[in-house]
Amino acid sequence: MADRREKAENVLQETQEEKADNVMKLIQTEDAKKDVALTNENRGLLSRILLCMEKALGATGYCLIGLIIVILLSGLPIAMIVIGELKREKCSVEPMIPIFLIVAGATSLVLLLLAVINDFKKLSITKFLLSLITIFCFCWFITGNVWVFRSYKTRFYCDETAYNLAFSYIILSYILFVSSFFCYLF
Repeated sequence: MADRREKAENVLQETQEEKADNVMKLIQTEDAKKDVALTNENRGLLSRILLCMEKALGATGYCLIGLIIVILLSGLPIAMIVIGELKREKCSVEPMIPIFLIVAGATSLVLLLLAVINDFKKLSITKFLLSLITIFCFCWFITGNVWVFRSYKTRFYCDETAYNLAFSYIILSYILFVSSFFCYLF
């Protein structure tokens, strides 16, 4: 009888140890899942997109796609800089419109570069610079609105390409802002 009791206690103890091991494995698995979720939350949008592309296309394909995205995003700011510089003396009604294009394009490129750097390396200095330049861009954008819309009726005395690019940039910015606001809500 004692032998049976001892065997039953051993089996019970082994069962409890197995349950404890299973619980520890489950806790470790849940902790690992939380760590992965936290690292995904801390990543920027660009790096999350690139990570998904890397899984789908492999390392070479995602690098190529990432490069294409950065080139496309930098196209408008480069065009703004070039057109603003070429038409700098050709806007008599508001000489600041070409300057607006040059500065807005340059700061947009700097923001894009800092965003890419911040996506891959979380440095406090890049976050600070991003915040500072974003505030400057907002103020410059408001100032550009004043220059562009104030000269709307007399826009014919400004180079058509420069004025239309500045006007289109402002309208596109409003559209993107409103659409991103609604995307955030829903």
